[in-house]
Amino acid sequence: MPYSGSNVLLWAHNGSEYIEVGYQTGLSTESSTNLIELRYKNKKHVDFIPGKDDGKLTLEALHVVSDAGLQALKDARKNQRKVLIQRREAGGPTETAEALVESISVENPDDDAPTVSVELQLIGDWA
Repeated sequence: MPYSGSNVLLWAHNGSEYIEVGYQTGLSTESSTNLIELRYKNKKHVDFIPGKDDGKLTLEALHVVSDAGLQALKDARKNQRKVLIQRREAGGPTETAEALVESISVENPDDDAPTVSVELQLIGDWA
């Protein structure tokens, strides 16, 4: 089935195994490299070298597949346990990464479907 953007699956550990929390089409990512400043007494200009990489993900409209999955996600945030993310860019391979849950937001509007948003901090890189 053709699609555009990213397909994302989110998994959390329920104490005995990883279970599917939910999925989303579309993904907001932020990747950065912390720069290390180099100063020399004999140079007026500051130089930089690359330092550690950092990555964050935002799932703005996660479709949660079960109450058990949502509870496993909440437990992962509360107990600072890793979750698994799988993503597939259009036409590309499936990649997996580990992350910590930074925040969970659940909106339950009147006469409308609930919305779950999740912010994740990557641990390591996509593989």
